[in-house]
Amino acid sequence: MPALFDTGALELLRRRDRRVEALALKLYPPVVCTQVLGEYLHAQFQTQATAATVIAARLFLAPFEVLVPTARTADHYAELRAELAAQGAELPDLSCWIAAHSLEHDIPLITTDQAFRRLPGLQARFIAVKKEPSGRTAGLPAGVSRENDQAGGRASSSALALLVLHWARDYLAETSALMESLGNATGTMG
Repeated sequence: MPALFDTGALELLRRRDRRVEALALKLYPPVVCTQVLGEYLHAQFQTQATAATVIAARLFLAPFEVLVPTARTADHYAELRAELAAQGAELPDLSCWIAAHSLEHDIPLITTDQAFRRLPGLQARFIAVKKEPSGRTAGLPAGVSRENDQAGGRASSSALALLVLHWARDYLAETSALMESLGNATGTMG
């Protein structure tokens, strides 16, 4: 069963947090939605990351299956917003869209954001976020593009290596099929 990763959980996966890696393997494949992609990349630009860091972020995101909004997603989003308003509660629009994807596909949401606890019917798995020595919270979007991320330099765990192997296998299969189709198209044009 796949799981939807929000931005904070995705950043922890990038930093090779063993708890998040274990969930990614248990709930394989990890997926993201367009809202998470946008938020993740926005953090890169907001923190004025170097071009190399932005490219590294895009490469990190490339293997993920991406859920795109549908009419059903919008339906779930609207219902969530109405439920929250009736309770006198609010949640950022982006969070409502992310939750709507999780509800639409009936998959768990892996998150660092406790605000998702307010949403009835959402299968959320919460990851406790550790504090950095500076007092900042690790794994949240504002910290996505830290160039000197020491966790990024750790040796890969076996869980991450396995995940990468799965992504590589899928990528190679798609690339091979594309190359074969291009070869066939080129052969028939001459």
